[in-house]
Amino acid sequence: MNKALSQVPEPYRSRVAHLLERLKRKKLTGLLVTQPENRRYLSGFRPGDPQLNESSGFLILGKGLALIGTDPRFEEEAARQAKGYTPFIYRKGLEKSWPEIQRSLPVSKRRPPDRPRAIPLLSIEKVWKNPGRRSKGP
Repeated sequence: MNKALSQVPEPYRSRVAHLLERLKRKKLTGLLVTQPENRRYLSGFRPGDPQLNESSGFLILGKGLALIGTDPRFEEEAARQAKGYTPFIYRKGLEKSWPEIQRSLPVSKRRPPDRPRAIPLLSIEKVWKNPGRRSKGP
């Protein structure tokens, strides 16, 4: 059992475990989840996105990692609804908070994937800032 998932209640724990197993088979180490429906399915965190250009939160899932990020408006809801997830409260939006989010991750999770698949609504080049190295794309 993934240690990070041990405190996540069912049915979310089984869903995330299944997802992580599928990622492992595809040789992927983690996933950034931004779609409201997927956040809800994997964590129980129910707020929708208030506007097209903003998000009520995200999940970062990987081996030994179950993190929920949200802004202060949804902090209490995240704690109540996404039990077992490690909270990260950002105040400047996901893109501008990414360096701080990376610092909060375990050291082994900080390096971006060599071949990112997709991150909806965010530019992979902006999110995974890695000076001197360009993304190879999907």
